Amino acid sequence: MSMNWIDEAKRVFRAKKPEHFTEYGHCEECAEHDETLLKS
Repeated sequence: MSMNWIDEAKRVFRAKKPEHFTEYGHCEECAEHDETLLKS
């Protein structure tokens, strides 16, 4: 039996995006990184 690895990866890694990825209020770099991750 052949496994569909694309579908399996989507199933395993299915998760809601967090509201924020970093401590965005810490500094400009954290805020920029957080914004980049939220857009992806």
